[in-house]
Amino acid sequence: MAAFTLLALPLILLAYFIFESHNTFTNTMVKTLEQEKLLTLTASIQRDVMDLQRNILVYKDSPSKTVIANFHKLYDGLTENIETLENQGFDESYKSSISSITTHLNEYKNNFDIVVSYRRQRDNLVEDLLNTDIDMLMNSIENVGKETITIQQEKIQLLLARSNSLSYLANNDTKFIDQFKNDIGIVKRKIGEGNSNFLERISTYESNVLKIVTLTRNYVYLINVVMTGSVQEILYHSALLANISQERSVKRHGDTSHQLNQRKQLVIFLSSFGLLLAVFVPFYFFRMVTKPIASITHVFNELAAGNTVTEIPGKDRPDEIGSLAVAADVFKAKNEQTLALLRQSELSVEIQQTLNAELTEAKVRAEKSLSVKTDFLANMSHELRTPLNSVIGYAVRLLKKPDGFNDRQLTALKTIERNGLHLLAMINDILDFSKIEAQKLDMNFQSVDINNLCSEAIQQLQAECDSKSLLLIYKPLDKTLMIESDPVRLTQVLINILSNSVKYTLDGWVKLEITPLSCGQSIAIAVTDSGIGIKEEDMSRLFKRFEQFDQDTRFKIGHGTGLGLAIVANLSRLLGIKINIESTFGEGTRFYMKIPIQREQPLTQ
Repeated sequence: MAAFTLLALPLILLAYFIFESHNTFTNTMVKTLEQEKLLTLTASIQRDVMDLQRNILVYKDSPSKTVIANFHKLYDGLTENIETLENQGFDESYKSSISSITTHLNEYKNNFDIVVSYRRQRDNLVEDLLNTDIDMLMNSIENVGKETITIQQEKIQLLLARSNSLSYLANNDTKFIDQFKNDIGIVKRKIGEGNSNFLERISTYESNVLKIVTLTRNYVYLINVVMTGSVQEILYHSALLANISQERSVKRHGDTSHQLNQRKQLVIFLSSFGLLLAVFVPFYFFRMVTKPIASITHVFNELAAGNTVTEIPGKDRPDEIGSLAVAADVFKAKNEQTLALLRQSELSVEIQQTLNAELTEAKVRAEKSLSVKTDFLANMSHELRTPLNSVIGYAVRLLKKPDGFNDRQLTALKTIERNGLHLLAMINDILDFSKIEAQKLDMNFQSVDINNLCSEAIQQLQAECDSKSLLLIYKPLDKTLMIESDPVRLTQVLINILSNSVKYTLDGWVKLEITPLSCGQSIAIAVTDSGIGIKEEDMSRLFKRFEQFDQDTRFKIGHGTGLGLAIVANLSRLLGIKINIESTFGEGTRFYMKIPIQREQPLTQ
């Protein structure tokens, strides 16, 4: 055990260190991939922020819907990248920079919305300024009642003011605004005194120009100072993230290399130690285990060959070898017992062979007895049916000419016919059941029109239903359907079930309905009646031979052989028909038959 432990320990430790090295390497690769992903995301953020700022500078000079659309596209991409960073599960040193980037990006977006709003207001004011009717202002100057020279000078001054405002719009230079203010001030002082209408118009014109200046300065300041600062902050924090990631990646690679080198040395040591053990252990096992096992194996071989063994080596050892030697001793004793049991077993086999011969002879006698019974029933049924058919035939012939008989004689003839037919049906049932038991019932499968077969079965029971004032309902298929079955035996099954329903229905109706099944491989025939029904405790005995309902029902309904439904069960098995029964006592019974359209395989009795 100690040798195995020493041999297994280096292997276990070797496997452990290899496993740990693999885990360390795997974790390092995972962390490296995470850092690479972070570097990729930060680089993407820096690139997109620079593109965003370039887009804003373009918008400052030439605003358009395309520039706004590009801004929103870049902003959505930045937001998605930042959300990806937030979902990586970094520590607080990363999260603070990510939070700062998010804050500055949101401020950048808000400032851009303000810039767009200012620019739209400025464009609206510029459009209003350009649409201002300068001729109307000129006419207003002429109507103030000044001297002609003064009026011409102020018109020139007003045109200079308008020219300076347009120059500012074109060049965005503040010196033109200063000149504009000076020119407008001169016009207001010289022309506006005593003329409130003109003063109001020229003041509105001046106010619109100054609003344009204010809006221009505001959005230019936001773009050049505030938004540029936000971009610088985003770039700073993204660069900080990249630097932190690179520093940690370098440190992690150094730690991993150090750990792998240490484990490499341990693996070399354990491999050398294991190699030494691998050399030592075989010698140890050969002396302590292999050689004694070979001796005991020789003992087992001798015992297996039936030879006599006088001495078993190693019985005094306290280890597994000693246990094996004791087992060999036990095997020796068991071997002697087995020889004795073998002799007893040979005697038992001789007795069993004698019994099997007697059993075979008894089976032959039983089969011969069954054959004699079947032949007897077949011969007797033939001998009984021949005179019985004559009696029934004469009774029928006499009933065809009823005028020559009185009522008493007619009643007697009808009784002879009815009881003769009943007796003939009983003989046929007994003969069919005997053939089924003897496995000699012939089956003749052929193509059958199921509608015609069911119609003929209905017609055979129509007279009996009319005599009991029962409504016999038949619902065939709406088209011709040919099935493969034995028409005689299938008719026998239907007539037996229909007869049973008619027999136990005192008033009401009996219905036969054919329906195709959705699988297309079978059809269903249901026979339903409004009769007395079947008690739940009688359902299990329904298809057993010589079984009928309770005595009270038998005397009310009539006697029978108790073989009708038993024959139905056996014929259904031979025809591949599945029968289910549903019944409520006092309300009626429903026989449901599932009949295959094609004969799937030869059926055995």
